[in-house]
Amino acid sequence: HGVQAQEQVCANQFGAQGPRILTMSANAEIPIAPSMFTTRLRSGELSAYARKLTAQLVLWFASLVSFASMADSINTLNSCNGACWYSLVVGIVSFGYMIFLLGMNYVTESSRDKSWFSPRFEAQLMLLLVMWWIPGVGYISSAGTIQSGVGIVFSWIALCAGVYGT
Repeated sequence: HGVQAQEQVCANQFGAQGPRILTMSANAEIPIAPSMFTTRLRSGELSAYARKLTAQLVLWFASLVSFASMADSINTLNSCNGACWYSLVVGIVSFGYMIFLLGMNYVTESSRDKSWFSPRFEAQLMLLLVMWWIPGVGYISSAGTIQSGVGIVFSWIALCAGVYGT
């Protein structure tokens, strides 16, 4: 066929121009992104972002179960003092807070403006939630509450998910 196909030669030239691929002739350089040269092995692990979102979803669900369990206990006993309302409010506030954080994650990732809801700011918001759950779990787990075993377990799951997600 008269035209010989030349071999592609990949040359990493780390100068001011960055990496380039030399093809077909010495004069034809096609710039490509430096990330093309990084090799990542697929290990099956979740990314840091996926782990954070998973922890936030677990915390959201655990908050839901915790306050629903307390609401069921209040409904079953037909009585509640101020202390059991505290247990209910801990779960409700955490549930609403997580809806806000998950919504902001969605808005931030789907838009180009990521200036004010940075990962650092989100970690600080998660730390506030962990600080919110510490006395909540302490009270929910105490001997004098009317919280069921399910509510106690899921309050601990919420605290652990908050610590993991921070």
